Amino acid sequence: MVGQKNNFLGGAKLKIIAPKHPRFERFLKASQYKKVKETPTTITFEGIFSLHVTRDFLHMKKREFTKFCRELKVSGGRVVRKGDSLYITAYLRRKVSFKLSEDEYKLLRAMAKQAGVKVSEYIRNIIVNILAKTPEALSMEAT
Repeated sequence: MVGQKNNFLGGAKLKIIAPKHPRFERFLKASQYKKVKETPTTITFEGIFSLHVTRDFLHMKKREFTKFCRELKVSGGRVVRKGDSLYITAYLRRKVSFKLSEDEYKLLRAMAKQAGVKVSEYIRNIIVNILAKTPEALSMEAT
């Protein structure tokens, strides 16, 4: 399971309206998503980072997971289900570029390959994880 954290930078937020499910709710809270609304059947959270959660992690049967995924609503991003995995991704609108030496790039490419992702995705995951551990992000967890 992969998850990254909440909005301390301002700007567009992911808004997730999900059927009530205790493990999914704990996952979102642990990922520093903020609960903004609750009804008898749904719960609404806001955050900025992309998320990945599996059916096994949620302890759901296949039909229950399928129904859960169909009922999930996201604004500011998209929901993609691939088999037993659910991906909630923010729209990516900003680009960052920098240069590396040939040796640095070879090392980075090897590390990304070992992780099974593209170089750009590998770098993005590292940066997002660093951002999520900043004092600004950690202070948002308590709100």
